[in-house]
Amino acid sequence: MSQTTESSVLLDIEDEVQDWRALSSLSKSDQVIPKRGEKDFEPDGTDFQSNILEESRTAMYDALRGARGHSSKQHVQAVFHQSLGLACVEQPKGPFFKSMGKSDKLNVWLTPEEVIYLAERGSISVLTELGLEMSLEHLYSCIYNEDNANVIEQYQVYAHLKRHGYIVMRHEEKAEGTPRKHAKQVEQSALAVISNVWKSLCLILFHGKPNWGAVGIGMVKALTNPATALFTPITQTSYFQRASKAVVHYLRQLKLIPYPLLHPQHYLSSRYTSFKQILISLRIVPHYDLFESHEVREKSPYQITYNVWKPVPSFKKSDPPTPDFQVCVVNTDTTKFPSLAEIQTLFNTSDYVPQSTDTSHRGIPNNKVDKNGTLKKPTTPAQKATLARIARLRKMDKRLKFGYRNVILAITNCGVINYVRLSEVDFSREEVYEESVLRRGK
Repeated sequence: MSQTTESSVLLDIEDEVQDWRALSSLSKSDQVIPKRGEKDFEPDGTDFQSNILEESRTAMYDALRGARGHSSKQHVQAVFHQSLGLACVEQPKGPFFKSMGKSDKLNVWLTPEEVIYLAERGSISVLTELGLEMSLEHLYSCIYNEDNANVIEQYQVYAHLKRHGYIVMRHEEKAEGTPRKHAKQVEQSALAVISNVWKSLCLILFHGKPNWGAVGIGMVKALTNPATALFTPITQTSYFQRASKAVVHYLRQLKLIPYPLLHPQHYLSSRYTSFKQILISLRIVPHYDLFESHEVREKSPYQITYNVWKPVPSFKKSDPPTPDFQVCVVNTDTTKFPSLAEIQTLFNTSDYVPQSTDTSHRGIPNNKVDKNGTLKKPTTPAQKATLARIARLRKMDKRLKFGYRNVILAITNCGVINYVRLSEVDFSREEVYEESVLRRGK
């Protein structure tokens, strides 16, 4: 019974508003037990309640005004260079610099959001180039500029992610190398020469004499699309078109090749042995490869701001892995929700890497467990095939749920941050028509 009353008293104390006057006892010699009780909300004509509020407010200011000191061995100073917009740390100390800043041969350079984050924590003291100590107000005024009006919102998102334990770094666009483009141009020029020679021979064979005007047009087409230029001269001749139609009609009568899908006699000439074949034939809507689009809008207000990683002990800022998340900071006061073209630009600028093949079989249903509670390994080929099929379907479901490329929008509205994930899914790449229900043994 006594334990119940004690727990109820503790709960009542936790529900009350914290009394800041309890902190004032730390700076005084006499120790006084803080008085607790229910607050009188009804006015009684005296200044009792106002005096209590004033004392609590004064104690709060005194607690916040107190100096937060640290040992001289852990003291870190940073010099802020306003012309560069960076802070230089000559002697970095502490675990923060394992994932923050960029190191050169002598110093570590911090970005404005990293400087403010460490300064607010009291981990570093920031000085001007003249050696004067900077306050937080002075530091905020130095990092704000007209070119980047969302710098405060970007810092709010950065600090929110850092306080939750994530590793956050600025996103830097990777410059694509030119040798690959040069090799592609060389390949196209070589195919263009071959296609021009081939087109001239086809014109002589099928038309009797070369048509130099057509050869000139063919050269222009070959430079733009050399692969189809090899076969276009033959397929465009009237003799080839009439012969191909006759051959196709004869083979369809013999039921060697099927009729088109929407033809009335299609199912008389075609034979399907599974639902998979039927669903494949119904894929009549044209689709395109998502990764073939590389269009990037230079004037788009939506750019990836931060690369975010989950906390990993083996993280190296000199050689960071592929980010787990990529965040784009959006301010609702200045920008609207992105359009489809702007979202596509975000996807094209993201650092996408195909998902690794996960061979783990945790959580697979209907697995046999022995008496010790350990999972039995598959022994027969049928069990191995079933487990492989389950793993393949699980990966497909994961890709359809989370998408291939995704970007997180950090939407800020007067200090309130909301995160929205935008994912890109390609159903044409996945065999969604495959059976997902396994045949269970009787």
